[in-house]
Amino acid sequence: MIDVGEKIECKGFKFEPGKNLLSHNNKTVKLTMTESKIIRLFLKNPDKVIESIDIEEFWRDNDGEILKSTDMLVKKYIHRLRRKIEILTEKHNGLEVIVNYYALGYHFVGVV
Repeated sequence: MIDVGEKIECKGFKFEPGKNLLSHNNKTVKLTMTESKIIRLFLKNPDKVIESIDIEEFWRDNDGEILKSTDMLVKKYIHRLRRKIEILTEKHNGLEVIVNYYALGYHFVGVV
């Protein structure tokens, strides 16, 4: 359960879960609920490569089974987050901020 009052600041970004807002350098973008869950996972684990299977957990059905095609869903949502991060940072490509390590997962590098 996400604490809606909690604000997370990490690697140049500020995230407000209760409002689904991600900010950087006085710019803010609105995230979807799923994007918010993913960015929170990254920001709460700043020095960790997040495995795709950890992100796929967001798409479990009521029986606890992971839905089919979650690999494509993960890629889609990472792509969407990268585009929103590009809006916030202007100088940084989203691929530089969320790095994909083939067969391992994703790492939120942030900006310095």
